Amino acid sequence: MTLNLPTQRQSISALFLLRAYRACQLLGARRPILLKAMGLEEPQLRNPQRYYDQSTLSALFEASSEELELDDLVAKVANKMVPIGFSDPGFLAMFESSFGMALQKAIRAQRLRENSPVYHMRKGRTGDYIEWESESYQSELILQLGFAIIIETLRSLSGSALRAIKTISFAHSKPKEWNGKYLIFGDDVQILTIFDQPYSRIEFHRGFFDLANPNCNSPLLGLSKAQRSPQRWRNKPYAKSCYDYLIYLLDKPGPNLDSAAETFSMAERTLRRKLVAEGTSFRETLELARRDICRLYFLEGKRQLSDISTLLGYSELSAFTRAYTGWYGHPPSKDRIATVQTKLAA
Repeated sequence: MTLNLPTQRQSISALFLLRAYRACQLLGARRPILLKAMGLEEPQLRNPQRYYDQSTLSALFEASSEELELDDLVAKVANKMVPIGFSDPGFLAMFESSFGMALQKAIRAQRLRENSPVYHMRKGRTGDYIEWESESYQSELILQLGFAIIIETLRSLSGSALRAIKTISFAHSKPKEWNGKYLIFGDDVQILTIFDQPYSRIEFHRGFFDLANPNCNSPLLGLSKAQRSPQRWRNKPYAKSCYDYLIYLLDKPGPNLDSAAETFSMAERTLRRKLVAEGTSFRETLELARRDICRLYFLEGKRQLSDISTLLGYSELSAFTRAYTGWYGHPPSKDRIATVQTKLAA
């Protein structure tokens, strides 16, 4: 597999790299090999505020390609990068009111560039489009991965939504290994794919962006917006940084004060002192993040308590039950989903 390295140095968020890195590990690539290829350590990938140039992603794929020898590595990595819980960037997009809004928010959450979008969404007379800004990246890898994540995200929104895609167009030439005319998804969905076009874009049937999203959950989105309100974090920059850091690591091993301080390139004692000055602590911030995300899972209304417990980072359901009882004065089993929805939406 030959990957084209970029000629321009555009930024990719550390969280995007972290998701791709973990996807490669899930497919069987070895952690030390991947980190060495990127020239990074894991703490550098856990900082939501960090960005890296796109050659780092290309190096990750080069190493993974040698490790795994998979012809469809990009598609497999994209599948593993689709958000499945509230600790994954872009999962909140799944609850937007329309397919267009859901895709727009999911694309933004990829954070492929720091200050401006890489994709543009347009509605035309013949169809709706997601178009890649051709001057943003010169790497075919990043373009293919970005499109693959959009398609996999759309599949997770609705299995039938892939039928709304008319064509996938690429400005680059057809790869040597490409022998077909269609991209195949599942047993019965095939999408016409063409190369050497004036643009790179996904074209949908006209009006698709305005179609209602069957997963829409307005109370959940409202609560999430309140949790992330700037007023909530006024004069608490370090608490907010820790909160943002923890949100994306709740279901991953190892979020603690030492690792947070290392991620932010600070001494552990310094970070602790900064948090105390803001009237909180790392432990309190962790509990706040868990409580906030727990409320979102309850509003989602699709998970077992044991699953929520694991996603919040508790090793046992009993530990989650004790924490929940401390928050609300009763165990989580007492709350019926409908009752919780009414209470939290108020």
